[in-house]
Amino acid sequence: MNCFRCVLIAFINHISSSFPVGRAAPSEVFLKHKDTYESVANALGQTQTKDMVMSRIPSVSQWMLNTFMTLSANVDAPIDNGPARYILHRYFMQTRRWSILKWEATATDVYSANNRPMYEVLDTLPGMSHVVPVFEAHYAACGGYFLRDLALVAAIVETSEFFESVRMLQEAYEQHDATLDSILDWNGVSLVLTEYTRHFFNYFSLPRYRTLPNFIWKAALAAHGPTLKKETSTFTYSMVESMIEPLQYQYPLWQDEDCLEMKDRLISLEDKTDTGRVPVRIFNNHDQHGQHRFGETINDLLKTGSIDTSGPEPRVIISNYITGALMCAITAWDMFTFCCIRECDGLMLKFEETVGKPSATPDQIIHFAETAGTSTVTVPRRLPESLITRVQEMAAKDSYGKIPIHSRLFAQFLHHAYPRECAFPSLDYSWAPTNSSTILHNFRSVSTKHMEESLNEFMDGYSAQGDGGISWEDVDMQIVPADPKTKKMYVHSVLLFLSACGTGILLIQKLMNLRSFTLLAGMERTKIRNL
Repeated sequence: MNCFRCVLIAFINHISSSFPVGRAAPSEVFLKHKDTYESVANALGQTQTKDMVMSRIPSVSQWMLNTFMTLSANVDAPIDNGPARYILHRYFMQTRRWSILKWEATATDVYSANNRPMYEVLDTLPGMSHVVPVFEAHYAACGGYFLRDLALVAAIVETSEFFESVRMLQEAYEQHDATLDSILDWNGVSLVLTEYTRHFFNYFSLPRYRTLPNFIWKAALAAHGPTLKKETSTFTYSMVESMIEPLQYQYPLWQDEDCLEMKDRLISLEDKTDTGRVPVRIFNNHDQHGQHRFGETINDLLKTGSIDTSGPEPRVIISNYITGALMCAITAWDMFTFCCIRECDGLMLKFEETVGKPSATPDQIIHFAETAGTSTVTVPRRLPESLITRVQEMAAKDSYGKIPIHSRLFAQFLHHAYPRECAFPSLDYSWAPTNSSTILHNFRSVSTKHMEESLNEFMDGYSAQGDGGISWEDVDMQIVPADPKTKKMYVHSVLLFLSACGTGILLIQKLMNLRSFTLLAGMERTKIRNL
């Protein structure tokens, strides 16, 4: 048995050495992973902050689980900075409509090996910079981040934002000559929360601003239940403070009504190709009853990947425009902006839950696209043969006939399957904001004359980059690129394991046979003596 133990230990040591450079072996990872949470908990300091952060982790982990599994295929395996930023960005966009600017990236950054630290955003949070060294040490020890690490960072960001909101709420109290000991009626609460909301969210369209009192009342009901009465209920400060998070969570759906109205108007201007595109000249000249004029120049649209140049004239891609930085509103907190809800993220969540792995078969992808509907896609449906062919061509590039679902080609397929919901992964998207001030500086509503001059200048040197058909760039990039070396080491480890098992079994059989022979010999000797 000692021989078999030696073989087993040799195999475990080989597995440990098969981990990529900088990545600890499983047992070592577990111990260092456990130490990270103790270190972060100690670094957070205040009990209230620590408790709030830790209480958020389970729900955040649950939300991120399916996406994490489709990036790592193993919930116990760490992922690198790029995939970590991608998951965190999606989490905040989907749950709160926050575009965290440290996690925002250009199209090529998303799919490149850009190794900007995921935890760098913590440096921008009040009183959280001392937590950064803990994550630096964790990354160095484990070579990546586990699901719980991402949930921990997200919980820290949410908690920091909550305390920043509390500070702003207290300022709103002061501006209305109320103290934290004041007992307010609903009119007083409405005035305080209107001031807070205007300060924090910074921007409202006129239609939304008119409905602000109703929005605040719904947040109050969400926090305290339907027994509240505007006429008779009174509110302590703690009751008002408890309305902050319902305001934060309901704001995306309330404000997104503007985005949906904008999307509907753009769809009404689509060209005849029915691919979610609006000719730029129509886009520039549109003025619906004087209520709104799209005020971006062709250069603004190009910078954010919102222009399709495959046809005889440039066209605005509706999904790219609606979900891009041009439609984001600045906030009082410079680290993030509020953007339109990305409907495509909802589709991806469903697909990740269905597949549960980093790649999918053509049949899985086609079935999903033919049965998952949206506000503009009625199902069941039959995909165009040209798009089915594209799926088969993507699968043919893989030796196993599967398609990585976090890849540029798959995102391109989703765009053509859902042209008004999923953005086209443009390779020309070369700009990403660093703070909300950058957005204000780069994008301003301009005069019709300036827009026309900008477009005419662009058209002077314009030449179509396609035949006007389906815009397809056969360039693939992956958020988690396949690593042939790692695959080779994994296969080698498995083969060694099988070999070790076989050797161990043979050794055990020989030992058992030897022991049986010894027992038989002993029995024979006993018989001889008894004679």
